[in-house]
Amino acid sequence: MDNNKYYRDGQLKESRSYKNNLRHGQWINYYKNGQIHYKQSYIDDKLHGKKVSYYQDGTLAFQGSFNFGKRDGNWIYFSDKGKIVKNILYKNGKLISS
Repeated sequence: MDNNKYYRDGQLKESRSYKNNLRHGQWINYYKNGQIHYKQSYIDDKLHGKKVSYYQDGTLAFQGSFNFGKRDGNWIYFSDKGKIVKNILYKNGKLISS
């Protein structure tokens, strides 16, 4: 069974995976132009591991990590020119510093 989502023209919009009807594994979402919008992973329907998001031109927009559904570690946001504009630290879902 194809769990992926597609744009009306048939182009891949999102690559998804499930285990026991729960989101599980890596999900990748694509812009209409084919560039990756974001990548994130799930374990038993909870975001877990690194999340990375990009601008439409492929430039890194932000990166951060989840620990079983809670933000954890540094979340770094970038301008469309690649410069760091914000760095936020989380610990087990709680904001530590911004």
